[in-house]
Amino acid sequence: MDRRGIHRAPLHEDPVRRQFPVQHLIAVVCFCIAVISPAFVTAQDRKNLENDLQITYQHKLLSLRNPYFGSRLRFDSSGTLVGKAVAGPWSTCGLLQVEKLALAPDHLEIDGKRVILALRAGDPSLPSDVQATPLVTGDRVRVFVEMSALDVSQVNRVLSQVVSRRPIAGEGGRILETKDD
Repeated sequence: MDRRGIHRAPLHEDPVRRQFPVQHLIAVVCFCIAVISPAFVTAQDRKNLENDLQITYQHKLLSLRNPYFGSRLRFDSSGTLVGKAVAGPWSTCGLLQVEKLALAPDHLEIDGKRVILALRAGDPSLPSDVQATPLVTGDRVRVFVEMSALDVSQVNRVLSQVVSRRPIAGEGGRILETKDD
């Protein structure tokens, strides 16, 4: 109060500060951190999960449980085809070699190349001695599997509805690359 009895704010006091105290500012900052932090943790967890999946599946052969023609195949989390694709033979449409794997919040994306099985006669004296040799083709295929997984076991459980990782017969499991002429 001044000499005349009038209440005046000191010159250094900001009227906005009186309306928005420091405690409120701290509360707002804490709230923002709490909202942003789980998204960052989730993104980091997803990246770690993606790295684990790449180690498990990259450069491996996968066998589609139901083979289809097409370069883009989409499946729901129960392994059912979403959209249209023509069923194909397992020998030319059933295998793919994983080249790249990406995990999004709502799906897993697998990029790879089709693999065909070449049958070769083994010992000519044994007519039943036939060997299957996997050959990587130049045909690219992208498989989308709808899921919102949080760990490797959940991804494997959903992915097992779409593909199998059965071993493919071949000399030492080796994959032979085809060459373009």
